[in-house]
Order: sequence, then structure tokens, then C-alpha cells
Amino acid sequence: MIKAQHIHGIAELGRYLRDRRHEQDSTISDASSFTSIGERFISEIERGKKTAFFDKTLQYLNLLGLSLQIYPRNTLSIQSPYGAFTDIKAIGALARHHRKKQKATLETVKELSDLSLRFLSDFERGNNCQIGKALTALKTYGLEVAISPRNYRLSKADLLDV
Repeated sequence: MIKAQHIHGIAELGRYLRDRRHEQDSTISDASSFTSIGERFISEIERGKKTAFFDKTLQYLNLLGLSLQIYPRNTLSIQSPYGAFTDIKAIGALARHHRKKQKATLETVKELSDLSLRFLSDFERGNNCQIGKALTALKTYGLEVAISPRNYRLSKADLLDV
């Protein structure tokens, strides 16, 4: 049984998605025919293309029966995960809330990530963006990403396997 896979970068995400599709004995063409996601996009995200759009990536996760889980990163203690997300607006709101809780400004995040203020502001408002930049932003905010089967509840024990 697959539990959760911690995602540290776009290449790792792509390999994980490809492996899950293969486990379902599905071709890229098969996966594309069940949704409005094109074969080219599926191929690109599975190869780790950083410029793939976040909204379509979330759709593809859903197609494969997977969820994107977000949890805070803290090296001194294990904190409860925030849960599964399927909506970019909710992810942006979580990022903004987490940043403000840490008393950080967008300027601080910009300096730490090399992402533009415009991108960060758009990201926090839940605008669609490139998956590579979104993963960088989440990591800079102190948030980690895991992919798990739909309805799987990420536990503190899962976080120990990072």
C-alpha cells in the first residue's frame, strides 16, 4: 500500500506521478482520454518540467487518485500536517497565513527565494502559476509537500520518514 511521498522538487514529483500511472497500467494516452489534460502536458509534468501549470498538475493528481498534502517544516518538533489540497486559492491562502504567522514579509520571502514580489503576491491570492515556482515558494514559506492516495490522512509518523 502506498502511503505518502515527500516531494522536494519537480523532478521527484514527475517520477512519482509516472510511477503511479504505470502502476495503474495506464499509458499517457489513456490518462489523457479521461480528462481535459493533454498528452503533452502529462508527458511534460512526468519529465519534471518546471513551467507546467499548477492547476493542471492538481487535476492530474486527482485523475491518478492522489492528493497534495502540505505540512509545516520545523526541525525541532513534529507538527500536525495541514491536510490535503485540491484548490490553488486554498494553497495560496495557507501560504499567506503561514508567512504572517512567522511574521515575515513578502520582501523577506522574495530575498530568500529569488521569486518576484509580483509572483509571490499572485501566488498568495491563489492565481495559477508554474509548478516549479510554486514548490520553491512553498519551501521558502517553510511548508513541505507530500503526495498521497486520495483520502489518506498524513500522520506525524509519515513526517518522520522525510
